[in-house]
Amino acid sequence: MSEQNEGKRGESGQEQDRPAEVKKPFSWRRYLILLVIGLAAAVLAYLFAVAFLPRWWAQRVADQVNGKMGAGVGWGLFYGIVFTLVPLVLLRQAARDVSSRTRWILIVVAVVLAIPNLLTLAVVPLFLWSGITLITLALSYTVYGLFSRVSYGWMRRRRTQAAL
Repeated sequence: MSEQNEGKRGESGQEQDRPAEVKKPFSWRRYLILLVIGLAAAVLAYLFAVAFLPRWWAQRVADQVNGKMGAGVGWGLFYGIVFTLVPLVLLRQAARDVSSRTRWILIVVAVVLAIPNLLTLAVVPLFLWSGITLITLALSYTVYGLFSRVSYGWMRRRRTQAAL
C-alpha cells in the first residue's frame, strides 16, 4: 500500500480509489432545453385534452341516458349539482384557517371535481348561458364567503381594540 492512499480505507478495510466529487456548474442551456421540452409537452397534453376529453365525456353521458330526455335531465341535474356544490364547499373550506398544504390539496381536489361541469360546457354549446350563469353564481358565492370571512375578522379585531 502506498503512502498516498494510506488512511483512505473503506469499511471493509480495502483501499478506495474514488476521485473527489466535482459539483457541476448550473447550465442555463440545459435548463432552457428542459423548459422548452416541458412547455411543448404541456401544449400537446392540452391539445389532446381539448380534442379528446369532451367527446369522451359526451359518449359516457350518452351511454347513461340511452337517448331518453328524462334520464338526460336527471343525470344533468345530478352532475350539475354535485360537481358544482362539492367543489364550492371545498373552496370554502380552503378559505378558512388551514395549513398551506391543506389549502392547496383542497383547491386541487375542487378543480378536479369541477372537471365534469367543464367538460359538459365544452360539449354542449346550447348550455353555454346556463353554464355562464352557474359559474357566475359559483364565483358570487365564493366572493361572498371570502368577503364575509374578511369582514368578520375585521369586526372581531375592531371589537377587541374597542374593549381595550
